[in-house]
Amino acid sequence: MNTNTPKILLIGDSIRLGYDALVKEAYKNQAQVLFPDDNCRFSTYVLRNLHEWAQGLGCTEDLACIHWNVGAWDTLTLFDDGPLVPLSAYEECMERICKRIDLLFPSAKKIFATTTPMAEHLFDNPKVMMRYNSDIEKFNDIAISVVKKYGHEINDLYALMSCQKEDYHSDTSHYYTKTGAQIITKKVCNEIDRAIGTEAGNIDFDMWFDKTDCYEGGAWLEKRAQVIKQRAQTLGV
Repeated sequence: MNTNTPKILLIGDSIRLGYDALVKEAYKNQAQVLFPDDNCRFSTYVLRNLHEWAQGLGCTEDLACIHWNVGAWDTLTLFDDGPLVPLSAYEECMERICKRIDLLFPSAKKIFATTTPMAEHLFDNPKVMMRYNSDIEKFNDIAISVVKKYGHEINDLYALMSCQKEDYHSDTSHYYTKTGAQIITKKVCNEIDRAIGTEAGNIDFDMWFDKTDCYEGGAWLEKRAQVIKQRAQTLGV
């Protein structure tokens, strides 16, 4: 990979884990796609770790684009007592993350992706653990209102996936199915292309997925980790 090619940073929770390696493949000949091994979890976790992830990945002021999401962990409800992170606290943290992004990557194009819908009917004990789409919509609305003030483009994955079939879900919270991953990954690449003038290449989804791939049991995440290493050698990414 030519070190002069643009750098694209992907930040986010397990939603990002469902497309990051695929996006990396799409830009294998024209951009460096970088992302932490870590699940980026809560908004406070992103605020605390963003500069360290950036440093470890070699993302500096020359970063071309950051595509990021956060919110699914913040909206988690345990024992039916409301989201773990109050909406007001999430709003404040989003403001601080936006300022941090501007500080670290002053020239980067900025894209914020909304949290995707949950398959509420698949939660087996909602009185203990639950994510409500009504909460996600509120958090997404707040996030959009904040990031727009800082010049971020919006990749509305929630709207995109709300009109898709339920069986594109792999579990309660993810789209680690072939079709689900195709839809989300292509949308992420389209937004990046629009922001920085790249043109994403083809992705071999058949190689990445088969009929048994899903989140349960960690099958997709385990395969993703193995394939990333294999494809890095084969594709030179």
